[in-house]
Amino acid sequence: MKVRCSSLLFLLAVILIIAGCTHNKTIEGFSATDWSEISDTNWSKIGRQAIDDNRWNEALNAYDKVLELNPNDASAYYNRGLAYSNLGNYKLAILNYDRAIELNPKDADAYYNRGNAYSRLGNSSYANQDLKMAAKLGNIFAQKSLKEKGITW
Repeated sequence: MKVRCSSLLFLLAVILIIAGCTHNKTIEGFSATDWSEISDTNWSKIGRQAIDDNRWNEALNAYDKVLELNPNDASAYYNRGLAYSNLGNYKLAILNYDRAIELNPKDADAYYNRGNAYSRLGNSSYANQDLKMAAKLGNIFAQKSLKEKGITW
């Protein structure tokens, strides 16, 4: 199995964070003398890369850092929702989508993904409600899904 260098760097960074190491280090192209110097924007980039690489737990760790630095970052909650959904933890995914929607009520993708999480939990009423809102806000996947079910929005 071929392991990507960026995956190893991220894993090393997480280990160093847990160990409380404060020496000079580089993570995914970000240099810092202390982990506290890494901005929420850079943690978001690290989290996005972890999501792109299907490294869900690493993404959660990065977005936890984002939210420590910026507790009102709607996209961090949204991305944590994605990670939890991909890990099969739909209840935690819904809680994160809830907060993302609270902070950004026009986020069609958050409604769409929360609807999918509700569907996975067997709650078709809430799922369809969210899919309708996502469709109204322009999410084409929600529109297609509802059209296939014969549901108008």
